[in-house]
Amino acid sequence: MVQIITIEWKAAAEGQRQPRWFIFTDSYLKRVCDQVVQENPRWNPDLSMTDLSPYMAGMPLKMQWWLVDGPAGDGTFPYF
Repeated sequence: MVQIITIEWKAAAEGQRQPRWFIFTDSYLKRVCDQVVQENPRWNPDLSMTDLSPYMAGMPLKMQWWLVDGPAGDGTFPYF
């Protein structure tokens, strides 16, 4: 996912435009991850996971800055 976002971010900068965040649908991410698996069958499968919930399960709530009304409780994002 980091690679996918980085590619879009760089393309946006080079094209002097805003990133196209709307392209990051579940189906798009799955298609790209599946392609990565096919091209790199010996990579650790975690590098192409589409379900990141196992990583989030042990993360403290105060680190989940992306949640609306998260840790600060006021709609702000204290870690961003």
